[in-house]
Order: sequence, then structure tokens, then C-alpha cells
Amino acid sequence: MAVAVSLTPTYPLQVAGYVFPGYTALYAAILNVALVVVLTPLFNTVSGPLDATVSSDYHGATIDIRLRERRDQRDRQLAT
Repeated sequence: MAVAVSLTPTYPLQVAGYVFPGYTALYAAILNVALVVVLTPLFNTVSGPLDATVSSDYHGATIDIRLRERRDQRDRQLAT
């Protein structure tokens, strides 16, 4: 669309004999939302299981706690 009108910010959209001049980015956003509405259910039916994450995958918090405990222990040793 934008290339067809030499990259100007407005595009005259012609639908059923009517011309709707509008902002090119707005038309692009509307097209994007329409694609999301159509393709999301399609991809959800084609894809496999929703999520294979298990609770043991979340070990970051445990590592942070251990690092904090080691730091605190080191600080106590240095203070004595």
C-alpha cells in the first residue's frame, strides 16, 4: 500500500466504489489485527501440547537463594 502511493502517509482505500482516504499505518494495524484473529485459532489447532514446562524447570530462584546464603556466610566469616 505505502509503496503504491510513493510512501506517503495516506492511502486512498477503494472498497465497493467508495474511496476511504486514511493513514497507511492505521490500515496496516487493522490488517495485522485481522490476521491475528484468523491465524491464532488455526495455529492453536495445528500445534502440539500447549506447554511442556514442568516445575523443575524453574530453578533460578533456588540458585539465587543459595548464592545469597553463601554470600551471607562469607560476610559472617569476614566479620569475625
